[in-house]
Amino acid sequence: MNKASIVGFMVLLLIYISAPLHAETGCLDIVKTDEHCAYREGDTISNSLGNDLVLRSTNGNEITVSPGAVFRAIKIDNDSEQYYQQGGNIYYKALNGFLKVYHFTYFAAARDATFSVGIDKAMDNITFSVEKGGIDVISEFYIKVGTEEKDGYRKVTSLSALGRRAKGYSLRRDEAYGEFDDYHEVLDYYAEQLNEAEKGGDIEVIRCVNNNVSNAFESISMTGMAVIGFKQILEGEGNDVGWQAVANSGIGLAWNIKGDYDKAIEYYERALEQFTKIYRDEPNPSAATVYNDLGIIWADKGRYDRAIENFEKARQMRLVTAKPRHDVADTYNNLGEAWRRKGQYDRAIEYSEVSLALREDIGLNTDTANAYGNLGIAWADKGQYDRAIRYYKKAIAILVKIDRASCDLAVTYNHLGSAWEDKGQYDRAIRYHNRALAMFLELYNTESHRDVAATYNSLGIAWAEKKKYDRAIDYFNKSLKIRLELYDNGRHLSVAAAYNNLGLTWASKRQYGRAIEYYEKAVNVLEELEITDNPDYEKYKKNLERAQKKLRRDH
Repeated sequence: MNKASIVGFMVLLLIYISAPLHAETGCLDIVKTDEHCAYREGDTISNSLGNDLVLRSTNGNEITVSPGAVFRAIKIDNDSEQYYQQGGNIYYKALNGFLKVYHFTYFAAARDATFSVGIDKAMDNITFSVEKGGIDVISEFYIKVGTEEKDGYRKVTSLSALGRRAKGYSLRRDEAYGEFDDYHEVLDYYAEQLNEAEKGGDIEVIRCVNNNVSNAFESISMTGMAVIGFKQILEGEGNDVGWQAVANSGIGLAWNIKGDYDKAIEYYERALEQFTKIYRDEPNPSAATVYNDLGIIWADKGRYDRAIENFEKARQMRLVTAKPRHDVADTYNNLGEAWRRKGQYDRAIEYSEVSLALREDIGLNTDTANAYGNLGIAWADKGQYDRAIRYYKKAIAILVKIDRASCDLAVTYNHLGSAWEDKGQYDRAIRYHNRALAMFLELYNTESHRDVAATYNSLGIAWAEKKKYDRAIDYFNKSLKIRLELYDNGRHLSVAAAYNNLGLTWASKRQYGRAIEYYEKAVNVLEELEITDNPDYEKYKKNLERAQKKLRRDH
């Protein structure tokens, strides 16, 4: 399952329209599809449509107008623009043509506001001002870490007529595009920024950089340090509800990565309450991200109905708020994965195919490859292994072009090995599993990772199918050891699966007493997690009962 918010940035995205829209404006009274209307100074725009309307100023800056919103362009010249907005929401985006900065733009999410945006090109500065209402200022960033490219959005500050009414920001042209060898370099970079921000004493800048530092810690799985950073934001003086929501989301993600799902849910639900205070009942991308993350957690807890409920909320919000389309595609993918885990493979394939179609429209990238991979898993679960193998090979063909040493490629090799295993070609399966294992060990430089544990588990299954039970048990024990280290309370679905696999292998060796010992542990884990309506729970119980009968028969 793809983790939609693995870096944990608070995302505020604009939606690009694909359906024809009819707008009544001072410069447009026709149906438009792909191109945007260029409005001018003095124009009043009212969106009476059921969809968001995307328009551009004569400077090329972009405004997305939500249904029911009205705004007027008060002033537009080469260095500044001013707007009056009434009703609904609008998202203003200062594009590269205005800022002349590669891959670095600013957004303003406006709520019943009169606001202006000014550029001082000589001073390399952009200023947002508010005369009425309030806006959230969001900056877009782009970095390259090794061979991985990342872009995203982060909230910079909230401005209101009642509080801070104007704020200027350096365009920082030299930092618009950052390249780093690894996430440790990213961490060093943000740590330097934090030091400079603390010297300057601007609390908004300090919060922003502290957020980046914490996200960098999460990216290298240093979740304890990430939590400390987010708590510093949370407990800082003068925090508005937006920063509280950002910090709670970050802490929720950290506990999610650590596998403490109950704590993660607690913080995510706090963030949802805060986003609701900001946006009330209107769909918003920040809440959509939290719902998506909650869906992932409930799925990892084996509570698939709860997962689907949250994914559906995320999907409905993202259909009206999300840009680019990969956020919508990601939620469709997660819905497919949840239905697959429930054993509803046709429904899983249906959602996965929608996800794939959206991603293919965007272009061939890692997400597209992962969509092919997820379809492969669903078809394998239906027993159509040749079809699954075709999808895995499509995924591999894309991933090899992007990066021959990525974790996504290693995961797909592992799945491909499992498909060959299902076809009875165990030696071929073991070759793919070993290839995946070697890549994971090189990428992570440690055995203590869930991908390594999953690959040891796959190798155990393949060796068990070859009736090499002692070798299989060795791999299952390696997998179990890692999972117990990762989830120190042992209460995790993957731990239960490892116990079950050990039970199956000891049963194959006709040592039913040992098998019962492991089956009971598998059942107990799910009972402790209060997951008794899960297909795995029924399977483990049947395995236990079967072993108990055979033990009684032998005695």
